[in-house]
Amino acid sequence: MQAKQVTDILQRLNPPQVALIFKASPHTPKSTGSDRQKTAIHHCYEAGPFSDQEALRRWASTEHLTVFKAANKSTMVSSDFQVYYPAGKDAEQTRINKMMLKAKGLNDVWPISDGDIKGAISLGVFNDRQRAMLFKNQLAEQGVKAEIRQRNKPRDELFIRFVGGQSAIFKNVGYTQVADIDCGNALK
Repeated sequence: MQAKQVTDILQRLNPPQVALIFKASPHTPKSTGSDRQKTAIHHCYEAGPFSDQEALRRWASTEHLTVFKAANKSTMVSSDFQVYYPAGKDAEQTRINKMMLKAKGLNDVWPISDGDIKGAISLGVFNDRQRAMLFKNQLAEQGVKAEIRQRNKPRDELFIRFVGGQSAIFKNVGYTQVADIDCGNALK
């Protein structure tokens, strides 16, 4: 077979890769088909959270990562516990509920004007669930049927995105595989 015929056949079988290999070295041995299996498959991973940039860099260094990027993600975390009297059916009922609570000696009450419990009346906020439960039980002894809800707030956490092999195992931090596009040009 002549070189031109070989080139044409190889281009039809696998245009960009085989043709480039053939052109780069005309004396390249015949491909066995297992060359594709030897190619490393890389994916994008995300690990964290880390306490700060220095902790992120130390971890990247211990894992021998050379290409990575820091990423901040906002997550919801437990904030506190609010004890509240449930919302009335309308504004008039809420006003009556507030007067009833004041008549029972609860002067430090605040109407909740928005959110998922709009119209309820806040009776107190506690950092600890047990203290909130204790207060709720004290209110029950006074005939007040209060409820508790855990409030959450957003917190930014620091993560690292990096490229790793398909069967990569990383130490001392939680990690997940994410969409390859999240690693940008590092996969190219």
